[in-house]
Amino acid sequence: MGRKRRAIYSADALNALVGTKIGSAYLLVRRAFRAGMEETELTPLEFSVLAHVSSADIHQAALGLALSVSMQNLTPILDRLEQRGIIARVQSTSDRRVRMIHLTDLGQALMTRSATLVEMVEERLMAAMSPGERLIFIELLDKLCASAAAIDVATADGAEHADELLQAG
Repeated sequence: MGRKRRAIYSADALNALVGTKIGSAYLLVRRAFRAGMEETELTPLEFSVLAHVSSADIHQAALGLALSVSMQNLTPILDRLEQRGIIARVQSTSDRRVRMIHLTDLGQALMTRSATLVEMVEERLMAAMSPGERLIFIELLDKLCASAAAIDVATADGAEHADELLQAG
């Protein structure tokens, strides 16, 4: 039979931590994304890949940097998208060592539909906030991300941690 102990960290104190709030919000937003994007069968990271590639062809290394994902973790994601006929990897005309990623016609259509679905999910997520509150919220999240990025860089293993989070994607 367990003994009662004095809590080292109370539930209220834990729930007041930024990390706890962000973690809970992340899980809920992820669920909302998956539900809203179910018809596309895209993960949040795959959607981010398509969003980056939709504006211009990009080489794999630049895409990895833009997403803060190592090549080791990006390659299987690109493989899945290529197998589905959504992207194509082609050799660069200016540098044979470089493979460029671009959307296929199917990928372009999927991105167009996905953009609409993501906007609908975002609208539902932010519905409780006024337009001004939304701007302030995004500004505060940007500041939090900048602070976290500074800590991440200081630890020198930030890319590994980003990959860990994205693998769950």
